[in-house]
Amino acid sequence: MSIIISMLLSLFIVKVPMQINITTVTLFISAIAGYSGIMLLLWNFALGTRSVSTLLFKDYAKTIKLHSWIGKYGTLLVFLHPILVMISYSKSLLFVLLPSFSSEFENAITYGRAALWIILVIWISSALLKSKVSYRPWKYLHLGAYISIPFALLHVPDTGSSYTASISAKLYFFIVVIGFLIFLLIRLRGALNLNKSKYSISLQKEVSPEVFVMQLTPQNIYNLTPEPGQYIYIKRGWFSEDHPFSVLDYNTTNGVITLGYKTYGTFTKKLSKNTVGSALLVSGPFGYFTQDINTNPVVYIAGGIGVTPFMNRILHENNKREQWLFYTNRTFDSAAFETSLRQSLKDRYVPIYSREEYSPSIKGEFGYIKSEMFIKYLSDPKAYSYYICGPQTMIKSVTKELEQLGISEQSIHQESFNF
Repeated sequence: MSIIISMLLSLFIVKVPMQINITTVTLFISAIAGYSGIMLLLWNFALGTRSVSTLLFKDYAKTIKLHSWIGKYGTLLVFLHPILVMISYSKSLLFVLLPSFSSEFENAITYGRAALWIILVIWISSALLKSKVSYRPWKYLHLGAYISIPFALLHVPDTGSSYTASISAKLYFFIVVIGFLIFLLIRLRGALNLNKSKYSISLQKEVSPEVFVMQLTPQNIYNLTPEPGQYIYIKRGWFSEDHPFSVLDYNTTNGVITLGYKTYGTFTKKLSKNTVGSALLVSGPFGYFTQDINTNPVVYIAGGIGVTPFMNRILHENNKREQWLFYTNRTFDSAAFETSLRQSLKDRYVPIYSREEYSPSIKGEFGYIKSEMFIKYLSDPKAYSYYICGPQTMIKSVTKELEQLGISEQSIHQESFNF
């Protein structure tokens, strides 16, 4: 709601034209699109910056979804501004895209062209080609979107007639500039690790093929206090990337955090090589995935290492509610924490093996999760809340199976492993 209100303010700072014709109307709409587009860029900068968005919003996962939605669809509003300017001045597309430095006015327009080019490249890579771009190239290319904001701001004073004629437009512009500087400082605080705590590895153990349990012991006064289902971000060093890891357990007495992770990519492979005593930088906690769980019966559905957000509640809260786990893995050997889960949940632990040949000696289901499995094990599937964590393809498949049973959308909660 705050985002919509801030953008609607642009309607009150652009003066309605005295004469109504194609030129004046397109210029009027282009000015509104320009000012609201800059505000949208500012909000997306805040939403996409973890150190900023977690100060403004409680549920970081929903914030990221909103950031992604705005980037994919809201950016079209930003593109509308130069298109309308092109139409109003009867210019070709080259006027919008090609830089010119023939005058101060053209210099200011070129700042806008630079912003447009940056946003266009980011939009194509994120909205159209995201599934074809690997994480790291996408990440660093995506960060370039924030460079577009200074160019867009430099574009306004020498090109906007509303800015020249309206005090409210100047105030609107000033608010955007101040907001950008504040958010930039907060982001720099995160980049300089000023919002991170020092921990050392006190346990590093491989518990199943490519799955590790790691314990982190705090090294300073300020300790993180994660709740069940939350996750933290870890940096291996000052200039390292940071990656999220779900918290398996948290010891309130000594502050030790226990994590579970699988060696998927470069970062986790390097992390698994860190020995006991190695120092790490940790930030968080984040996440709101399981925070609304109450005493009602619940079904956890996990794919592979996606079981980690549920582990704390499964191991410690069986006396608070009826808990089930449908746990899908490729093979019996790849199922992490199999012994602990079975001991804790007993008959309410339902393993599913997608690439394991049927064997009467293996207790569980074979294949993929189907609606019939919930009917088989649950007395009334509609009486439960469902929490799903794993790869996006698995989540979509399981959600479809639950919907076939008539499970309401409000009863299905999910957290996926994607970017």
